[in-house]
Amino acid sequence: MDWYWPIAYQYTANHFEYYTVDSFKEAFASLGYETCSNDDYELGFQKIVIYTDIYQGIPDFPTHTARQKVFGRGWVSKLGNLEDVTHPTPEDLKDKYGVPTHFMKRSWREALVRRSTFKCALHTLRFFILRRLLFLIR
Repeated sequence: MDWYWPIAYQYTANHFEYYTVDSFKEAFASLGYETCSNDDYELGFQKIVIYTDIYQGIPDFPTHTARQKVFGRGWVSKLGNLEDVTHPTPEDLKDKYGVPTHFMKRSWREALVRRSTFKCALHTLRFFILRRLLFLIR
């Protein structure tokens, strides 16, 4: 899973804009996601959740995102450049990363035609082939 974070803020002489939920929604919309109402598994869709918290007096400040695993078998989070972390429900991270408040989804078809998904599948295939070759060499 690649780490994905929208542009932090824009600064001009009269304007300073922090991360916003809208900037996250816009970023994920560019990847084919649309707003939905909950984290329930839906056949044919991949879902994400945006976590928010109060930060320096700013309510609804985005702090983290997670993606639903295939067939709804838990959620995956990317912690910066570290390993992916899996957790059963979005609520499992609420004490550390904020409250899961905004949900989005995209169709599996949309996910498959995106370059990032193809790239992930390519890396998985390459890993599988290398494992098989190493097994045959031993």
